[in-house]
Amino acid sequence: ASSSSVAHPLMPPSLSPPILAEAEANHPLSLASDSPWTQYHEDAALRQTIRMDVERSFPESAFFRDEAVQAAMTTILLVWCRHAPTASDTAGPPVCAPRAYRQGMHELLGPLYWAVASDARRCDRNDQERHEASLILDPEYIEHDAYTLFEQLMVFVEDWYD
Repeated sequence: ASSSSVAHPLMPPSLSPPILAEAEANHPLSLASDSPWTQYHEDAALRQTIRMDVERSFPESAFFRDEAVQAAMTTILLVWCRHAPTASDTAGPPVCAPRAYRQGMHELLGPLYWAVASDARRCDRNDQERHEASLILDPEYIEHDAYTLFEQLMVFVEDWYD
């Protein structure tokens, strides 16, 4: 018997130890910090925390009770937390690193999202004089535009949440 079959007697001969190690690292129940499943479970927990806050956003407003609005705001905050660029320690370009979500960030995003969505909905796409405005205020990009505004706002206020 080869040394690999002795070391892993239940492993099929075609499954080499590096492949086995990769399978173990990618196991959904793995607790390894470098497992993609660890990140998945952390993101799911963070999404749930953010969603609870988003559901409480501006309770007097029907706009913020809309499922699509709540889903978009939750996604914007999750993406910002997971992919926000941070200053690089070197002279190189900024790197992306996870950031912490803090209660109240949804209160900053809410008015931005509402303003972008309101402008996009008010724009008359049939008016030729407003053609350029209709390109800028395309409803398909409400989430993108709100994210960009939120990201820029957080440049100035993120330290308040530390």
